[in-house]
Amino acid sequence: MSNLVDEVREWNTPIIGAFLLWHFTTGYKQNHPYGESPVVILHFIATGILTSNDFLKAISGHRPNLESFVRNFTDSHESDLLSCLHQRILQRRAYTTAAIDIAVSSGLLVWDCEQAILHPADAPRIKRGGLKLGNDIKRVADKAEILGKWFSKHDIPSITAYLGVVL
Repeated sequence: MSNLVDEVREWNTPIIGAFLLWHFTTGYKQNHPYGESPVVILHFIATGILTSNDFLKAISGHRPNLESFVRNFTDSHESDLLSCLHQRILQRRAYTTAAIDIAVSSGLLVWDCEQAILHPADAPRIKRGGLKLGNDIKRVADKAEILGKWFSKHDIPSITAYLGVVL
């Protein structure tokens, strides 16, 4: 099979989404001023961003915050990408729901149904001889943690206002 077909099959599976959401949630919790975990709605926004190469390019450890991420699109005259984020989130709802289900059932994330929060579980142990993650997935996982860090510094109304997302 060609590399392109492998890549499409790999990225379109909610299993990768579950892994990325675990990294996002971990980055959020580790960097939140009070160590809180994110509410579920933020996972839907994160998936919309993390499954797009256009958005992923702008996530970098060199950027200090979410405002810098958004400013990148306005400065580079690509603000139309931000205006499409809301629609992208809606289109990826089923994918995000499946990724959350997989993350919870596999023990990566833990539901707090009372507060609609997902908590990250401890780092998963990789079985000896198991499949190794590709470098591309590791890079996106690092970006997921950075996005979680950025989100942890803001409340939901601020995040949605910066990104132009309507809840």
